[in-house]
Amino acid sequence: MPVRATSNLNGIEIDGAGAAYNGIVFNTGSSLTINDCIVKDFAINNNNPNVTGNGILIQPLSGTVSFVITNTVASNNGSIGINYLTPNASATATGVIDHGVTANNVNIGIAINTVAGNGLTTVAISNSIVSNNPSYGISITDDNERSSSLPVLTVSIDNTAINGDGNVGLIALDTPKILLGRSVITGNSVGLTNLTILFYTYKDNRINGNRADVSGNALITDGLQ
Repeated sequence: MPVRATSNLNGIEIDGAGAAYNGIVFNTGSSLTINDCIVKDFAINNNNPNVTGNGILIQPLSGTVSFVITNTVASNNGSIGINYLTPNASATATGVIDHGVTANNVNIGIAINTVAGNGLTTVAISNSIVSNNPSYGISITDDNERSSSLPVLTVSIDNTAINGDGNVGLIALDTPKILLGRSVITGNSVGLTNLTILFYTYKDNRINGNRADVSGNALITDGLQ
């Protein structure tokens, strides 16, 4: 289902039946709101694996974009439940994922990827469940070009459960700024892998019961309120 301009989707179920390649696709427009929806069972096309198999695919080209995803389930998709993926573009985006469930997707639960873009992106993930996604629960990566004092991507994660993901529950790569609070990361092969230098934790998380709890760079805990 391609959507454009100002789009509001409320209370619908979209089932790919293992045949269609993407559920909701947002390429152009100023805002996208998805509330109380189910997006499931979309297949990956091996000839184009980077942009198929997604429950929700957001890939803005330019301009200022906002997206809000609330009370929505993205499950059993062939690659990624919710995928924010900037193409080679300059879109500036602000996003919210609240009370979302991304479970049993073949690859990743939630991916925030601005590697190909150069616009500033800020995403807040809260009150959500990310479970049983074999590669990563949440994957966050940027273009590795901005300095640590001016990250191109900032992601906050609050009151979110990340569990049962086969490889890593939460992974951050390159130079995004991550703020993690009040969250539970458990039952993953690795709970959290930090490969960035701006990963802040508020000391109120429960990262425990994973095969390995934390790997990579040390988390920053000083000076937080």
